[in-house]
This record gives sequence, C-alpha cells and structure tokens, in this order.
Amino acid sequence: MESWKVIMVVTPRGTFEVFYKGEGSPLCVSHLYSVFNSTGDYFADCFTGLYQVFLVNLREAGASEAAHEPFQLRMLESVLDLEAIREELGLPTWAFAGHSTGGMLGLVYGLAAPPFIESTGDY
Repeated sequence: MESWKVIMVVTPRGTFEVFYKGEGSPLCVSHLYSVFNSTGDYFADCFTGLYQVFLVNLREAGASEAAHEPFQLRMLESVLDLEAIREELGLPTWAFAGHSTGGMLGLVYGLAAPPFIESTGDY
C-alpha cells in the first residue's frame, strides 16, 4: 500500500504540514483540530483511489503553524489558511471532504469561497 508523503507548504499566512496520496482531481481533507501523520486517516484513505488527496494539518496541529492570536483558530480563519495552501499548491480549485468538525469547516468553506470548491458529485 502506498504511504502518505509529507510536504511543508509555506504561505503568506504561515507554514502548514500537508500529507498527500492518490491520483486524480485534488481533494482536501481536514479537521479543525485533529493531528494527521504519515499513516494517513481512514476517512481520507477512502478517497485516494479516485482523487489526489491533500490531508491538511491546520494551525496548532502537527508541525503546522501555531496560532499567534486566539482569533486565528476560528473556522473562517481556517478557511483562509486552506485557501492560502490551495493557492501555494498551484491548484485552481479542489473538492473538500471532512467529518465531525471537518464537515462543519467544509460548510463554512463552501459559503466563504464557493468559486474554489469543486463538487465531487459523489452524493
């Protein structure tokens, strides 16, 4: 089984730890506070057969940027971080999947940045 590769993505908003695996259209998977590592994530693994999955550690998770101010942990701030990561990766758009608070984050992301979120059509 292919393992998850890791990159540190440097953005104007900070540096973020991102794991990636799979081939196909880009799909971001994240959680508001969980830490991901090179073993991946059961939920994210489900998508790697159809998508290139980017598993993102947000602020205060893993080796990603610390929050320098409390407001940086808000969902909208996390969306801005995800957008900075997407831009730095050179992706014009990507789909988003999340569970638990990651699912809530996906709703905020879809409302805040609709031109940059693609539908997977898998529902």
